[in-house]
Amino acid sequence: MTSDALLERQTLRAYLGTGLLLLLLLLFVVSLPMDDASRATFLKEGGVIETVSAVLYLICAAYMLTWAQRARAWPYVVLMVLFAMREADFDKRFTEVGVLKGKFLFSPLVPLHQKLIGGAVIVLALYVVYTIIRRDGLWFLRALRARSVEAWGWAIAIGLVFVSKALDGLGRKLAEFGITLDPVIDLHAGALEEILELGIGIFILLACRLFFKRSGAAAPALGRTGGAA
Repeated sequence: MTSDALLERQTLRAYLGTGLLLLLLLLFVVSLPMDDASRATFLKEGGVIETVSAVLYLICAAYMLTWAQRARAWPYVVLMVLFAMREADFDKRFTEVGVLKGKFLFSPLVPLHQKLIGGAVIVLALYVVYTIIRRDGLWFLRALRARSVEAWGWAIAIGLVFVSKALDGLGRKLAEFGITLDPVIDLHAGALEEILELGIGIFILLACRLFFKRSGAAAPALGRTGGAA
């Protein structure tokens, strides 16, 4: 494939990502007139969108395992599995206090064995993120500057992670600063959070698929070649 044809293909992928983002925003707008029953079915915890999000993360993990250099893909696979577990509410389903809560390790309500298991999961997650940044962080920044379509797909996904996290329990967070949020706005913020979380898995899957198609089965995670695992 010539460089011009490759650029055209990258542009088409970028258009696809833009269209996908617009589709997510459209889904948010469509969700506004839902009644309570429909909202619970589609947007609440354990609903359709949350379940699809968890499945998407598992699909991403399985897709990453198709890379020839599986030893390099492991932190991304583990990260996707952790994301799926978080989306399925594993972080608070089996404990008295949510594992991701700041007070989890210090709360007297949490038994010692739960603290040990939850603490191990937290350490694993931090180690995975550290490994990815240490190993691929520099490549990622260079790829962004080079306008790599797959790198920007990951960047959008990362941005959605932070935005959706900020929207999670927005009314409760603002109340801590003495700000009262309109219940309707808080409700819509929760809906937008769920939809953006759905977008995370889609953008990651698109980025992985694009890189895999262009580089072949020998490609390691996030597009780097060579280097230590």
